[in-house]
Amino acid sequence: MTPLANDHHIFFREAMSVLESLLADLGFDISTERYDHFSFGSAYAEYRRPSLWLRLIWDGKDQAFKATISRDNGATWVDVEGRAPIDHTKDRARLENLAKAIRRLSHAA
Repeated sequence: MTPLANDHHIFFREAMSVLESLLADLGFDISTERYDHFSFGSAYAEYRRPSLWLRLIWDGKDQAFKATISRDNGATWVDVEGRAPIDHTKDRARLENLAKAIRRLSHAA
């Protein structure tokens, strides 16, 4: 197990806790939750609703959190914020910005 395997889960779990009620309100149900302790402590949770899938992702190597969506049953994934540079911010404002982006994109589906 990598040294980061235990530490990263704190922010990932907080993010899931903050965003899960929004996702439920938008009609998403959790389908998969995966923690990969041997891959720098990376993790993701996948939520689905008809015609739209969403992943909350913790990239253990980059120490970054993001959300992606798929409109084609997981064939392609797009960052909900359309970010090219990696955002390493781990605070409540970051989660609020993600929530706004998720809400906007889910209503466009």
